[in-house]
Amino acid sequence: MRPGQPGSTGPGALRYSQGTVQPSILMRRLVIGSVLATAWVPCVVSRSLVFPYMSAKGHLFRLLVDLAVAGWAILAVTRPSLRPRSSPILTALAIFVVCLGAADVAGVCPARSLLGNLERMEGWFTHIHLLAFFLVLPAALAGEGLWRRFCQLSLTASVVVTAVAFGQLVGACPLDSPAGRVDGTLGNPSFLAAYLAFHIWLAGFLALRPAATTRARLCLGAIVVVEGTALFFTATRGTMLGLVAGTLVASCLILWSERERVRVRRLATVVAVGGLLVVAGLVLLKESPILTTSPVLARFAAISPTELTSQSRLLAWRAALQGAAERPWIGWGQENFAVVYARHYDPRLYTQDPFFDRVHNVFLEWLVAGGVLVLLAFCSVLAAFLLVVWRGETFSAVERSLLTGLAVGYVVHGSLLFDTLTSLMLATALLAWVHSRCTDSRPPPDSGASEHRIAWAVVAVAVAAAGSASAVLTWRTLEAERALLRAVRPESRGVDGVLTAFRSALRHWTPATPKVRERLLSTTVEIGRSRPAGTVALAQLTALAYREMTRQVAAGPLDVRPRVALASFLWRFSAFDEAESLLERAHDLAPRMQHILFELGSLQLEQGRTEDALRTFRSAYDLEPGWTEARNRYAAAAIMAGRGQLADELLLPAEGTVALADEWLIAAFRASGDLPNLVAALEARLRAAPAEGKESDNVRASLAAARTALTERVMSDDFELRTTAAWSGVIP
Repeated sequence: MRPGQPGSTGPGALRYSQGTVQPSILMRRLVIGSVLATAWVPCVVSRSLVFPYMSAKGHLFRLLVDLAVAGWAILAVTRPSLRPRSSPILTALAIFVVCLGAADVAGVCPARSLLGNLERMEGWFTHIHLLAFFLVLPAALAGEGLWRRFCQLSLTASVVVTAVAFGQLVGACPLDSPAGRVDGTLGNPSFLAAYLAFHIWLAGFLALRPAATTRARLCLGAIVVVEGTALFFTATRGTMLGLVAGTLVASCLILWSERERVRVRRLATVVAVGGLLVVAGLVLLKESPILTTSPVLARFAAISPTELTSQSRLLAWRAALQGAAERPWIGWGQENFAVVYARHYDPRLYTQDPFFDRVHNVFLEWLVAGGVLVLLAFCSVLAAFLLVVWRGETFSAVERSLLTGLAVGYVVHGSLLFDTLTSLMLATALLAWVHSRCTDSRPPPDSGASEHRIAWAVVAVAVAAAGSASAVLTWRTLEAERALLRAVRPESRGVDGVLTAFRSALRHWTPATPKVRERLLSTTVEIGRSRPAGTVALAQLTALAYREMTRQVAAGPLDVRPRVALASFLWRFSAFDEAESLLERAHDLAPRMQHILFELGSLQLEQGRTEDALRTFRSAYDLEPGWTEARNRYAAAAIMAGRGQLADELLLPAEGTVALADEWLIAAFRASGDLPNLVAALEARLRAAPAEGKESDNVRASLAAARTALTERVMSDDFELRTTAAWSGVIP
């Protein structure tokens, strides 16, 4: 039988049948193309979505996996060689995903845990896609050539991302991250750092393979240098430390285990010595101007337990451990660390976001999300990876060393940061490659029994149906995001257009729904400030915002953030009792979070309950007396309550004056009629404001009005002369 004829198993059978492309070959090409396209996902950015960096990548990855898995399942009905083969990695990964799903169902907000959110694009929904990605990769990329093509595409994509990062460095591309740290197409410097570190390792791994040509090694070496430079400008300390640690471990293992390749041993010696010198230099030159004058190196020099970032991480880890102690076995469910963080909030974290959603430690992340069982399952994946790498003769000594170094680098990186969709995609692809290497030598499973084919046909139908449902959910989420972006541009569509867009975004429940509700609330307030209150459309928009945010509060009974947002919304419409009830419940959920007490105290001041407000602000101040803002708010409440002596006791020892350039104190002086201190505080505020601009113009206008009022009081018959800092502005 000649290749290309029906029934042929030769190369031609993968191309033609009687001059016509076989449907199975089209399906296989579709599967391969979808899998190879995932290498380009990190390059995708869409400004037409709410989170252009993360949600665009997540939606595309899910759609590609849905397409690839559906085609693979159909092909596997008649091709047993495409069906999964067991390995310790597959077993551990499947157990992890099952345990994680059970923990998410039993968590405090199952819907959010299962489907994730737009900002992170994770949840169990993504992890089941990652497991499917793991299963389809060995079947789609069967053979060394396709795996090599996948690696080449991934490296090419990383070069594109690196080019964007350098464009940001020279000002040719927009840079949104703080302190000038490049983020490429990943949207966050730490996300870019993890992505680059993996590809630096991949380039080195491919360059050290015996089959690599000199030209290929030169190209791969150039990638290592260029992407290493870009990694440096991300200024991500955790990833760099992980890369150094992994490199040192890999070099030492090569020196210990590799006996034949002398050049590789020499290179390992140079790299090991160089790595040790870098570490020693950072330690010995910590106070040197060489480090302190460099924005990047200064971040390494600043590493200490008392540094702000380090301290906030340690306190967040402490909150995570306290939360894990409450639910040690099943955890809280994914995407629920914000609940734990608020519940065990440390008042010393006042400089950080009060609604932290990540622990910045992979192992604590899984402990909080799924308890001890999920953490052990996650660790078993790492253990299975190392077991497969070191068991038998599948991998060479150099490969084992490099793979082990990568695992060590991941552990160091993961101990200081957290995984993202991009890093999880890369890790899954690596696990799938190691899995395929250890299973390729086995004979394919027997497909002679018809019941095997029938059973797999049932599986294929179920997989195709699940993929279709997943694609529908992804499409609905995309539509909701686009509708949300239309809604938040009220200046071009009017209230009616905004109302229609929000209703469209909320037509179906999707992972975008919580974000849509949040933006609906803020947009309604924004429009209400600039539009007549009597319009029918605005009334309908307000009612929709209230109804949807009430549903959001009910969907997350332990969530603090939606309660505070809804309370602020109700406060605007003078629904003080309901707003106060929401804030009090939020305070019960986060009893040590000053920001909630600030909201509650402000509400009480709005109602004229100065004594209640004074007690509330004192509670916030007592949680962390070192916080200047809490002290100033407490002093302002004391002034408005007629307790000027208390304000003096709070402010004079530290500042030498009560007339500080603080908005709360300025409002308190204005409300209490203390014009001399009001003038002095406004003068201080003017000195601190920019020389030109709207802010300085507003301060000048307020200062002029205050001076005029003070001058009129001076000229009145009942005025009594007192020495005050304000006199210099009104009396020559």
